[in-house]
Amino acid sequence: MITQVTRTKIASLFLNGIDVDWITVPYLFSGNKDEVSFLADLYNLKQMPSYDSRLKNAEEDIFQHRIRNYDWSNSWVFEDDRFNLKRCCDSEYLKFILHIFAPDIRASNWTNLYEQVNQLLRVDGVELYEKDIISNEPIFGYRKYDLVKGWQPFSIRESMVHDVNAIASLLKKELLLAIAESIQIHDISVRTQPDYFDSYWVNSTAIEVLKEDLDIPEELQEHDIKEILTDKISPCKVLDALELFAGNDESFRVEINDLFERNKIPLKLLHKELIVIDDRYIPHPMIIDASSSKAFTACRQAFDSMRACIDRGEYLDAVHYSITAIDSALKDMAKEKNIQIAQDCKILDLQNSVFQAYGIHPGSTQNTLIRNISGSITKIVSSLSKLRNYYSSAHGNSSEEIPEYTKAQINLLADSTATICNYLISVFYG
Repeated sequence: MITQVTRTKIASLFLNGIDVDWITVPYLFSGNKDEVSFLADLYNLKQMPSYDSRLKNAEEDIFQHRIRNYDWSNSWVFEDDRFNLKRCCDSEYLKFILHIFAPDIRASNWTNLYEQVNQLLRVDGVELYEKDIISNEPIFGYRKYDLVKGWQPFSIRESMVHDVNAIASLLKKELLLAIAESIQIHDISVRTQPDYFDSYWVNSTAIEVLKEDLDIPEELQEHDIKEILTDKISPCKVLDALELFAGNDESFRVEINDLFERNKIPLKLLHKELIVIDDRYIPHPMIIDASSSKAFTACRQAFDSMRACIDRGEYLDAVHYSITAIDSALKDMAKEKNIQIAQDCKILDLQNSVFQAYGIHPGSTQNTLIRNISGSITKIVSSLSKLRNYYSSAHGNSSEEIPEYTKAQINLLADSTATICNYLISVFYG
């Protein structure tokens, strides 16, 4: 948890300036952007209230007091209750911090700020790290950090922001076998000290050291590395093994990265780190192809936008696009049957009209189980609609009352949306 103490110290970097070569220099959180544009990337400023009775909304507020008059402090946003950076959940806070370091935003002396912010975050068990590169510029994410141990293996380090078990499950047995064979090929003799306080050294192999570092049980120590990696430990442990074994062997890293690329595994081995580089390879539910007509184009676009929001961690926007995808599918079906739709028609009324027209309403079947399943669609759509109305960022919500979704809950939302949309498309095409 990122504490109030850490958040206050980070805010003070913008209030008092950052240390650069023994000199304190100012740094604006908006970097190369003006503050209105910076904040508009993250918040719906026109939907947020003004603190100035003469002005309409937060956008006019900020323009008046930071661009025209410049009479608010450089750290004002961290104190402003509208943005709730003092008390918001960690993921929302870190989303704001990461935006400060976005390639198109950060100022020329951003590295000094980055190092000082990271020092403060690490005390609370979080750190920023380089997760990708675009046009030779680093893109940052965040992950867990152990203040005592420092570097941590993949399975622990990435668990804060990625479903590491889902990623590791992509490593099928054939790939695990290929990884084990590569480790065997690159095995070398090494000299190690049995204990830090021992003065003598012993000869071992890199694989023997790897087994010890992975805490392989004693009864498995004599097993072949292929058997251990394919049958005796979890795929997450295999990824930890790669990090531990990588060392400075460039040819080994090239081989592993080639295996990842050919098998569409979203990882890349860099010295002693594995980083997620492309979420496209992680299996996601999809809207079935219905390209034979222009119907459902808006549905698929909304679904793709929802999926992209989930990949970026923008869960509030994902809620909005989820119900938009279902709404678009229903409207295309209504158009086909010449159903008149009022401009303010609620989605459940629209669904009822469409289900009646297509003969798929719960009462259209005598089978109790099918009727119950059909009825559950209405419950899901109703719940998604309420989520959108209560919590969606499209409705200007950004308060601390918004729930902190888990990855599992958001994937449930995506799976439910895909299932309903695919059902509607199948009904439409008969």
